[in-house]
Amino acid sequence: PQLHVFERDWLSANNVLLKSRNGHVLIDTGYSSRAPLTLALLASADGIGDEPLALIVNTHGHSDHVGGNAPLVRKYRCPIAFPASESDAVERWDHKALLYDYADQRVERFVVDRRIAAGSSAIWGDLEWQALAAPGHDMGALVYYNPAHRILIAGDALWRNGFGFVMPRAMAPDALPATRATLDLIASLAVDVVIPGHGAPFTDVDAALATAYARLSAFEVDDERTA
Repeated sequence: PQLHVFERDWLSANNVLLKSRNGHVLIDTGYSSRAPLTLALLASADGIGDEPLALIVNTHGHSDHVGGNAPLVRKYRCPIAFPASESDAVERWDHKALLYDYADQRVERFVVDRRIAAGSSAIWGDLEWQALAAPGHDMGALVYYNPAHRILIAGDALWRNGFGFVMPRAMAPDALPATRATLDLIASLAVDVVIPGHGAPFTDVDAALATAYARLSAFEVDDERTA
């Protein structure tokens, strides 16, 4: 009951709110132009009202997942916890590495306060979440897994009908093999519910994985399918 998903439009990533008397946590903050709505949703009856936000967590650094970071920090004065392997790029504000220039997208600069290492765990919303490396769509991405309730906060590593865009082999030769390894990791977990970065949460995990594997196999044999 302490977990609430704000399903957003396809430009802006979903927001996952984990409520607790020990501090509320929000995973992913959406796209910059959607920040006013993100703030309004968080302050709504389904959100935290006028209570403080203790922590922002990101699955990865793409603009549609971090665009609300700076506006939320201004309001709530809370820290940001970020995947460790991408934190240096944020500290340098490396637009190329973070794909902001590539995608011609705007993100207001923010600061990483805590680095989340793959393999670590944390208590958010009175639930234990394991941070698992999920490279492919983003080579530094993490997914967050709660084994007690078999919930996976998947970011863009797995959607109901595939996964986030993966660079073609000519541009990033490691991306497709990493995507397959991430799908294999997810398939090895006991998961009943997936909360994707885009689209509604779903329970037909095996069907989603089958779709993702089929899509990946098509990309592996034909770069034009990626285009």
